[in-house]
Order: sequence, then structure tokens, then C-alpha cells
Amino acid sequence: MSSELKTNKVSPATGTALQIGDSGDTISIPSGATLTNSGTLSGFGDNTPAFAATRTTDQSISDDTVTKVQMNTEVFDTDSAYDPTTNYRFTVPSGEGGKYYVYADVTFHSSHSDTDMKSLEVLVKKNGSTAINAEHKPQESYGGQTETIYCQGILVLSAADYLEVYGYFDNNQGSSYTNFKSASFGAYKLIGV
Repeated sequence: MSSELKTNKVSPATGTALQIGDSGDTISIPSGATLTNSGTLSGFGDNTPAFAATRTTDQSISDDTVTKVQMNTEVFDTDSAYDPTTNYRFTVPSGEGGKYYVYADVTFHSSHSDTDMKSLEVLVKKNGSTAINAEHKPQESYGGQTETIYCQGILVLSAADYLEVYGYFDNNQGSSYTNFKSASFGAYKLIGV
């Protein structure tokens, strides 16, 4: 038997908690209905943990060497899971395993007067092994001294897994002409997948 209740307000009889339905019930909201939040929602899924970190100053690196990019400035970090001072890594908090969207970009710079970039690569490593990477080999006649490489993907992560960003720069002129100009790194947990 179904029935319909029409009212403008429902309040708890005692205290401040109001329960709608019981465990195992399905509460349906019809299409076209609008829910308005004027307070705080809890118990709903969100895209956290989430973080974003950057490096905005040059980082000198060795030529022809895979080097960790030191993202030393946090833009945000919902769960205090990114270390911007020592390991420059994101560690999945306890109970937060799942699928994560992960992205990184690194701007490489050759300070030699001619462009001598041979090979550039950005690597996102999971627990020390490459999980996502993007690579570019500029042509010798390429006219710029600065290149940005973007890397992104979805990773399945478990609690305590950690992510780090590395860059590889092979420059014809050697280490004294090679650096990371800037970089960014971030991730957030996906819901509903």
C-alpha cells in the first residue's frame, strides 16, 4: 500500500536528527526534482583524497638522468597526504584505496643559445615503478628552448601506495644547460567507478 504525504517542512520530534527510511530502504528522488543544500552534507561520496602541488622555480638536474621533480609548494591537500618537503610524494591514506585520476606536467629548459633537446620524458612512478609516462623527442631544427610535457592517466591504488614524478632530459650540451623550469602534479579519487 502506498500513500502520499504533502507538507512544507518535516522536523524531528526530539533532538536534532531526522531519519528518513530504514536500513535497506531505497529512497527515490524523481527526475526534475531539485535538492538544495543550505547546510553541511555528510556521508556522500566526494573526490577526496585530492591534492595539487607545483614547482615554480628552476630545479637544476643532471643531463641524461632520470631525476625526481621536487614539487615543493602545495596548492591544496585534503588529507595531508602529499609531502612537499622531503620525499615529494603522495601516499594513499588508510582506507582510501580505489581508482585515482593522476596528472603531471614538467617544463624542460635548455639554457644553451641553440636548441639541443634530444629527448624529454615525464614519468609518474607508483611505489618506485613507472605507471604513467609521456615522451617527446624534438627535432634538431625545433625553434624553442623550453618544452612542456603533459602526462595523465587513471591508476588503481591501495592504501600506502605512493606516487612520485620524475623527469628525463637528454640535452646535447650537457648538464650545465639543463633544468626543470616549472612543474605541477596532482591526483584525486574517483567516485562511482
